[in-house]
Amino acid sequence: MAKAVDEAERRYIFVGGNFPIGAAPPAAALFGLVPGKPEDLIPRLEEALAADPDNYAILERLSRAYSDAGRPADAVAILQKSINDHPDVPRHLSLALGRAYLRVPDTGKAMAMFKTALDDESEPEELNSVAYALAEAGVNLSEALEYSTRAVSSLSSKTMDISPDDTEPSDFALMPELAANWDTLGWIKFHLGDLPASERYLEAAWALMQAPDIGEHLVEVYEKRSKKEKAAAVCNMALAASVTSALREKLAGEIARLRPFLKAPAGRLGRPGAPDGGMALSDMRSLNIPFHTRLKGNSRSAHFVISIINGSRIDNVVFVSGAEELRNAIAAIAATKFSQLSPDDTPIRILRKATFSCSIYTKDCFLVLMPVTDAVVPDPVIVSPATTN
Repeated sequence: MAKAVDEAERRYIFVGGNFPIGAAPPAAALFGLVPGKPEDLIPRLEEALAADPDNYAILERLSRAYSDAGRPADAVAILQKSINDHPDVPRHLSLALGRAYLRVPDTGKAMAMFKTALDDESEPEELNSVAYALAEAGVNLSEALEYSTRAVSSLSSKTMDISPDDTEPSDFALMPELAANWDTLGWIKFHLGDLPASERYLEAAWALMQAPDIGEHLVEVYEKRSKKEKAAAVCNMALAASVTSALREKLAGEIARLRPFLKAPAGRLGRPGAPDGGMALSDMRSLNIPFHTRLKGNSRSAHFVISIINGSRIDNVVFVSGAEELRNAIAAIAATKFSQLSPDDTPIRILRKATFSCSIYTKDCFLVLMPVTDAVVPDPVIVSPATTN
């Protein structure tokens, strides 16, 4: 899938920064960015690459801009030149060259590059990028399925190694990656005609991360399965969250035909037949929790980490910080039924950060799940002022 960070990359270019080879920079690290369409970005990227010819991040981004602007042959040329001049370039450039060949299209050369670069030690993100590119091109779907299945299996195993009581930012980073890989696998199954399986994986991906492109894929599956009301609801939310102009245009076309199937949520005031997509997205991450305790103020809040096994069983709730009187809400939170789905019976751990809030003015308390892309950002460290004698 075009992931959340990838969506930002398609609208911005990097004019500074030093990021790990082969990895997209985290959203929090983006700076010095200039918005624009691919064809508008090309001159600035060319200038940046000329100033720093060994910057592989700029090289790969320029190759993608060329392809997105309908110039895949230019993408092939700059990548092939770099690989010829520097035989020891990281393999993510070989994968980028393979993806560029797919856009030419030259499937034979693309698969040759992929098979040269991928091996038993390939990381899930590498496997996923190739699998998604093949699905988008509609070619070699059996290989795409193999790569994607390997990636999902590897990520699932990694999540089971997480200790909810002692989490690191890298643990939370697995969640958007998992959603992206579920989306890819669901999209491949869609192209293979396995609509029930496609729906399971895309629903799980959407429940975990409400990225617009995941939503658009799910809309297509729902429409194919004649689930018009579900398609309309997801399309409305994805449109509210969409970033790229191309995706927004596609979703706008879909909502135009699905609008008659939009239903206002029960108990929600508003214009009939036109529920707010942004509000619906917020509702997906909000839950009422019956919990009562004496508050040290009119309203209090606390932060928790919630661990869910195989989409249904909460196996751990960890109090992180906040109002101490809310620490006892652990049992109430653990008893809550979450909407997170699991697409199959592979052992998987879902990790979520959440804010729990209570007020003397409301009957129940509220639990709001942090978007998985935001949860990757480390919690701020509070330093107490030094004391003087």
